[in-house]
Amino acid sequence: MPRKYLAPFLAGLSAIALFSLGCPCLRAGEGGELGALATKYGTDKGPKYHNYTETYEYFFRPVKETARNICEIGIEEGASLKMWEGYFRRAAVYGIDIVDSTRFDSGAIRTFRADQANREQLKKFTEFSGCEFDVLLDDGGHSMEQQQVSLGFLFKHVRYGGYYVIEDVHTSLMTGAKHGYGIDPGGKNTTLKMLNGFIAGGKFESAYMTQEEIKYLDDNVKSAALVSGNQGRSIACILKKKDRSYPETLLDSCLDLAGKDKKEPALEACKKALYAAESAPEAGAASFRELCSEASLKSYELLRGLGRTEEARETLLWTVENAPASWPRLAEAKRLLAPAQEKRPKQP
Repeated sequence: MPRKYLAPFLAGLSAIALFSLGCPCLRAGEGGELGALATKYGTDKGPKYHNYTETYEYFFRPVKETARNICEIGIEEGASLKMWEGYFRRAAVYGIDIVDSTRFDSGAIRTFRADQANREQLKKFTEFSGCEFDVLLDDGGHSMEQQQVSLGFLFKHVRYGGYYVIEDVHTSLMTGAKHGYGIDPGGKNTTLKMLNGFIAGGKFESAYMTQEEIKYLDDNVKSAALVSGNQGRSIACILKKKDRSYPETLLDSCLDLAGKDKKEPALEACKKALYAAESAPEAGAASFRELCSEASLKSYELLRGLGRTEEARETLLWTVENAPASWPRLAEAKRLLAPAQEKRPKQP
């Protein structure tokens, strides 16, 4: 990062934590295995330039042998994809670029042509890959729109407990750069400001994301850390996705069993999910109340399928009475309840 941008950049971080992390597993002067691979293949993520690899080794080493899918936006000459292929030896490595890069397809590497600011094209990529990603990195065009659209759309395709990385966040302050990176006067639309808002207050604000995308980020980002491996000249942000809660895991199991037409085991898993969600410390939170509603509505569907009509009706009634107003399926549940109420036998 040019020196003329450094002072205002550091001033812009006054409300945020900026970390320069050293990894105890690295040997001095080598930058660890990832740094050595970066040097071997010539990617600018390595010790000779951005030095992101030192920090990445710190975060990614624990999942090095278990990661199954890695993705990076921005391919250029394919150096980073080769580095990831060498480091995550059991993973498929996907690359996205606005130009055709199929010449790099080999071994574990698969590329896809897409504009990272175009949701329809990103959707086609997710259909092409058909997976969730352990690590997804954005080293694309670095404009405010590109960074924020990609984060908003793709974060739901990061596995629970996985990582999403935005590289070169310092472009948020490079108003004097040739292309300007789409920064509004005053910098109100910058990615750095968006991340600052989340770190300080736990909420995302973005002119480039849908409200649904913003809510998903608010609910599912566990942490965000701004990191640098070269004394602040280059900055990346590492966002970690929350792990699935125990009730959510149970509900996933219920849906899986229901999909296999195993109604009784699915109903049991659903009841456990409902009980766990009601008993959780976060039970009062809107997201957990919505989870209770989902589990309850699924229980209703399973009970109907098992011919247990009265139980199903009582479950549906509970769902409607206890669901939060924010639950997207509340209107659907109310529509289902109306005929169920009409068919209920009148008491003598």
